[in-house]
Amino acid sequence: MQRSIAVAAAFFEDKLMARPRELHFAGNTSAAEFARIVGDPELTVTDLAPRPTTGVGTTLGSISIAGIAGALAGAA
Repeated sequence: MQRSIAVAAAFFEDKLMARPRELHFAGNTSAAEFARIVGDPELTVTDLAPRPTTGVGTTLGSISIAGIAGALAGAA
């Protein structure tokens, strides 16, 4: 996941000549927990949508990244 985000951020920076500042996140964990997983202190992770309260049962535990969607933002 970290590598995929780093590659996407590099592409973003190459095309827009600015580093992304935010990653809008939707998944079955909190944005704060996902930010810890991402591990990029320069990239603010924000909730794109509230965490679902139903239909998120998984055997992978509460930090599953199976249902993640996100978008980079931040170019002026």
